[in-house]
Amino acid sequence: MVLEEKKVFMHKGMKIVGILTKPEELPPWPTVIMLHAYSSNKNDNGKTFPPLARALAEKGYASFRFDFRYSKPPWNAPNESDGYLSDIRVSEWIDDALFVAEQFASKDYIDYTRLGYVGISLGGFIGLYAAALSETISYVVAASASIEPYTPFIRLGFREENDGSMVLRDLRLRLSREAVEELKSYSIFDVIRKLRDKKVFLIYGERDTITPPEDGIKICIALGENCELKIIDNANHRFATLEHVLVNTIAQWIYENI
Repeated sequence: MVLEEKKVFMHKGMKIVGILTKPEELPPWPTVIMLHAYSSNKNDNGKTFPPLARALAEKGYASFRFDFRYSKPPWNAPNESDGYLSDIRVSEWIDDALFVAEQFASKDYIDYTRLGYVGISLGGFIGLYAAALSETISYVVAASASIEPYTPFIRLGFREENDGSMVLRDLRLRLSREAVEELKSYSIFDVIRKLRDKKVFLIYGERDTITPPEDGIKICIALGENCELKIIDNANHRFATLEHVLVNTIAQWIYENI
């Protein structure tokens, strides 16, 4: 039977809340840290992370899915960590990913030699960037990950205001001027050399116009032999209606490689 336990960490005076999914097997467990997308959360409407957590647990893997700090959207959503999406900083999400990895690497019930990230969209970029900086992470699975985080927001429909902020009016989403400046300052190629000793699996939707598969091709060419790329036919940026294919693709790669 798969068991789930809510865990709360304090980081920089703020709560990080997540769900640890545990397999029946005796620990230590290989463990996956799941990183959600912008304007999403640890349960992503139940379509990807919860079924992935169950599938992994059935094969002996633990997982931890959590809400980033600064991820509460302006609508009613189940994000439990502290901080609002309007105050998002890429640097703070990277810091959260590193902090959570450090917390679990020190636990005796975790196989720290098989600790990795699975991230989607902005969470995929965060996973790649944080893995490059981490001494505890050995692999990354990134779906719909961009080379840099600014351009996808433009493709999503965000528009810059005169004060330097960006807005997506239909969803009442706003990025502050400081957040926009930070988005523009990051690129995975800044840390690509440090990522070459990690196992990397990149997944893209064939019809993704937000982070097109060409991004993954460029990243894999730069990473070399430790990078694998999978393009899912007929899938868009969110893998809408094909979430089960995404879950199965991620789980199968982890079973075979970790």
